[in-house]
Amino acid sequence: RMMHPDYPIVRRFREVGGELITVGSDAHKPEDVGAHIADALYMAKEAGFSYTATFWQGNPEMVKIER
Repeated sequence: RMMHPDYPIVRRFREVGGELITVGSDAHKPEDVGAHIADALYMAKEAGFSYTATFWQGNPEMVKIER
C-alpha cells in the first residue's frame, strides 16, 4: 500500500496552515474503490486534521473524522 502524499508531507501541510484536506482512492478495479480510506483518515487525524472536506458545487462541506 502506498499513500500519496505520505505522512511527513501531510503533517507539514498542517503545520504551515493547511486547513482543507480530502481523501480518496485511485482505484483501477471495482473491488479497490475505497481501499485504505480508513488509513488515510487515520493519517489525517494524526497530522492534526479534525475534518476532511468534500466538495459540492465547488463549495467545501466539512466531515468530522470520527477516529
